[in-house]
Amino acid sequence: MKNLILIMLSIICLSTVSGQEAEKIISRAKLSQPHDYYVQQAEVWWNVLQKNKKNEMAWRNYFFANRYAEMTFTKCEDPKCLEMESWLEESPYLKKREDILALLKKNIPNTYTCYTQADYNFGDLSKKESALKALKAAERLQPNNPELYDLMVTYNEEYRNLDERKKYNRKWFQSNEFSPGLLNFAYNALLSTKPNSLLLTSIDNDTYPLWMLQDVKGIREDVSVLNLSMLRATHYRNARFKELGIPEIKDFPDDLSATTSIRLIIKHIMDNKPKTLKLYLTVQQWKNMRPYQNNLYLVGNLFEYSEVNIDNLALMKDNFENKYALDYLLNQLYYDPYQAMTDKLNIIYLPAILKLYKHYQFSGDKTKAEFYKKLGLSLGESSGEEWLQKAEAVFEKE
Repeated sequence: MKNLILIMLSIICLSTVSGQEAEKIISRAKLSQPHDYYVQQAEVWWNVLQKNKKNEMAWRNYFFANRYAEMTFTKCEDPKCLEMESWLEESPYLKKREDILALLKKNIPNTYTCYTQADYNFGDLSKKESALKALKAAERLQPNNPELYDLMVTYNEEYRNLDERKKYNRKWFQSNEFSPGLLNFAYNALLSTKPNSLLLTSIDNDTYPLWMLQDVKGIREDVSVLNLSMLRATHYRNARFKELGIPEIKDFPDDLSATTSIRLIIKHIMDNKPKTLKLYLTVQQWKNMRPYQNNLYLVGNLFEYSEVNIDNLALMKDNFENKYALDYLLNQLYYDPYQAMTDKLNIIYLPAILKLYKHYQFSGDKTKAEFYKKLGLSLGESSGEEWLQKAEAVFEKE
């Protein structure tokens, strides 16, 4: 009997580990999960599909579980990952994107998921017409799906159909599926820049909110927002460079890694941009700008590039005290279902806040020093225990 009980307990424990429930895979721009979560969800959704291969929802979630498992493989904490040459070795339930797309066309053709995933591939100029046809077909099936607006904005940015980009950004904005916190952060970023400047971005959360504010609210439409990941597509890069007076990159290698190609693009921009074009970049891009780090000046939640010394303390003061919308950092009056991602982005303000705190503490303005201390501790608290401890240690030391 004792052995039977132990066997049953072992089965229960194993079921708890391997019995993860199938969950809708949320975009990593809204909710970032650990790498293992996506690997496990790929297995769970694959098992769901074995019961019904016509289950469109299951295919949608299986596709994104695989996509994010691949994207987060470098963050795998299991030592065995270091011994693997490919993320596909981690589980028999993981598949290449093209293999999943073939399965979509076979099992759920003429569906929203098939049209938006199997028939749309950013950066492939030969797919321009077929991609638009697929997106329009998906729109007829699910005209109010916010995930479609994301794709439509990307497509119309890629082919510079700016009126159409505006149309879908308005729909996206009206859907209330966009984080208000990200829009506030984007607003502050746009207001950090000088007129007719260039702003380099890299990820969803530091790009789409900027375009949305420009298209929907008409805020700082003079700023050219360039997503470096999108610039890896030759036809898009050439179109944007032509608009900005930057020559094309000749003989761009096709086999470069994402990081290497982005750094090559940055170098080309730095070497060839018009001298009068002011350049800014999101803080996330500083690693790719290391060769130019002596010319980067923090001005708030952005870096400004300048070949001559600038008084960035004065710029930070002007931004925080005259331009930025800061109420959302201290007195948030709305529910943001994607607050965790916003909090991670907001911590970017902390270095500038610390510098302003030191400045006012040194100058004897206790009121303003206390304001920035309160703001810095608030950001630390909302970003989690680790950041709160760092913020407390810094401000208490100072």
